[in-house]
Amino acid sequence: LYCGRLSTEKGLDLLIDALIKLWNERKDFLLLIIGKSWFNSHLENNYIKDIRTKTRDASWIIFSGYIDNKEMYKFYNISDLTIIPSRVDEAFGMVAIESIVCGTPVIASNKGGLPEIVDNNVGYLVDLSNDASEHIKSAIEETLYNDFVYAQKVEKCLEVSSSKQFDSRDYFCNFDKLINDNC
Repeated sequence: LYCGRLSTEKGLDLLIDALIKLWNERKDFLLLIIGKSWFNSHLENNYIKDIRTKTRDASWIIFSGYIDNKEMYKFYNISDLTIIPSRVDEAFGMVAIESIVCGTPVIASNKGGLPEIVDNNVGYLVDLSNDASEHIKSAIEETLYNDFVYAQKVEKCLEVSSSKQFDSRDYFCNFDKLINDNC
């Protein structure tokens, strides 16, 4: 799962490059991309057009578009991994927290506030400074394709979630209510 704005600084192209390499070796996964250039905007920038061109023959990639915050828990719950390949120093990784709360391990760049949320217990931090797509690919292989490691990360995500008395549905409703006064 990739969830976020579709813009250069978010690094979706790095993830796609990594997964194209991985697809050439294994054909046993799907990538769900949730997001747009800006929330529910219908504008497509050149970055998105380039991504769509690069992936036009990749039937294993699904672009969902924008999904409302109160529905996101459903997508974290059906995903095996959430990947945050951000090129910039994220101030705070909401996607990382939301994923962990749902019991889904996170692979994230080691930028900004992400290392404060993601560690080797609940996911994997990658260095994007040199051959980023290869680092992302390796992290996916080491996490998703090692049953023991993957099970430990899922278990730790669930421990973190329950220790803070999170319920993923309530978390998303409360978050959405704060933002939009919904639920």
